[in-house]
Amino acid sequence: LILQYPRTSTCSPIELDKLVVMPPDSQGIVIRLQRVEKSGKRLTCVISQLPAHGTLYQLSNVYSSHGYEPIQGAQITANHTTVTGSNNRVYYKQAKQRLRSERADSFSYTVTAQAQDTLSTDGTITIVNTDGTI
Repeated sequence: LILQYPRTSTCSPIELDKLVVMPPDSQGIVIRLQRVEKSGKRLTCVISQLPAHGTLYQLSNVYSSHGYEPIQGAQITANHTTVTGSNNRVYYKQAKQRLRSERADSFSYTVTAQAQDTLSTDGTITIVNTDGTI
């Protein structure tokens, strides 16, 4: 299930907030932040707020290029980190010991069009369990 909310005018990159359901018994999931603008311009994604309960990773070079495991690359440990994975994808890994009350996690990012560095928009990824509880 993906919720889409365009947040900008037609002259800046289209950015979407997304709701991602973590598959049962899964340790992690690949999440595509944003690939291209409607006009076809390449977009750059930067993590602006790390998740509170899980961990974000860049994709490994082999997974980013060819789709083979291992998926997990370098851990993203700081805000303002540029996403390097192909198609602006990251790997989210949930915390091993989550409390029952921690049913959702989220992180934020900013998208900028290469040709228009001054125009950027923000997005939020919310990760929920299979119950969809936020």
